[in-house]
Amino acid sequence: MEYEILELSRLPWMQFELKGHFPQLAGVYVCADNWSVIYVGRTKNLRQRFYQHHKIADMVELGITKVHFRFVLDNDVRELSRLEKLFIDAFEPPLNRIARSKRRKW
Repeated sequence: MEYEILELSRLPWMQFELKGHFPQLAGVYVCADNWSVIYVGRTKNLRQRFYQHHKIADMVELGITKVHFRFVLDNDVRELSRLEKLFIDAFEPPLNRIARSKRRKW
């Protein structure tokens, strides 16, 4: 079922402080603290994204501890957008609500 992917316990994850070792793959990422989802985004390269992310300071301030991943093969932009929206609609992360009108377009 589609909503099984929303179970964070089923997704691979890494501690936020290990961002220098994140995979260099395309996908949707879910940033969380120990209790809730803080931010959801999409990228063509997860490791590179966290070196240039415009919300890093906000994530650190809100206590992000781990990043869950849902990888997408072949940089499928439509699938990245669809999955990102699915996760945002399900979890309503606070950092996504702040700038929802300023979504990037690929």
